[in-house]
Amino acid sequence: IRLENDLWRNACIDGLTGISNRQHFLKRAAEEYSYARRTGMTVGLIDTGCANLASVRFALERAGIDYRVAVTPGQAGACGRLILPGVGAAAPAMKQLEESGWAMALRRDERPLLGICLGMQLLFEYSAESDVACLGLIPGHVERLPAGDGLVWPHMGWNSLDIVEPDNVLLNGIENASYMY
Repeated sequence: IRLENDLWRNACIDGLTGISNRQHFLKRAAEEYSYARRTGMTVGLIDTGCANLASVRFALERAGIDYRVAVTPGQAGACGRLILPGVGAAAPAMKQLEESGWAMALRRDERPLLGICLGMQLLFEYSAESDVACLGLIPGHVERLPAGDGLVWPHMGWNSLDIVEPDNVLLNGIENASYMY
């Protein structure tokens, strides 16, 4: 459960549908990591130089899952699953993926791949954030959210929710005043 909660905090959008679906994510995360634990599989943690590897490493360690930090594709050759975490902007991360050989390798790789935060953004075809072509593994473009009047943009940090559409499917199971980032 702790691993699922840690991963949920880092990635809440279903990469296949683009929809926030906590139950689907938790189920799939539990299945994948249960499989990794049972089989002794090593998970490849892709180091783009633009990621908070420590949070993902700690989650994997708490779950008892063997992992290997991989700067190049060759360093993850024996890994059965891959994780692409990321923090920052799409352009520098894509540049690092191209230079390290990861971009080409990921476009051909058939192993299960989890993108977390910026890592998920890089899985799409394009990011408006940096006006950059991304990996193209998921059809679609990542667009900037419109800034609200008088709000700091981009926003970083924790805030409590003031739910104005309680029947919205994206908020199923989330209580008013819950903290989000």
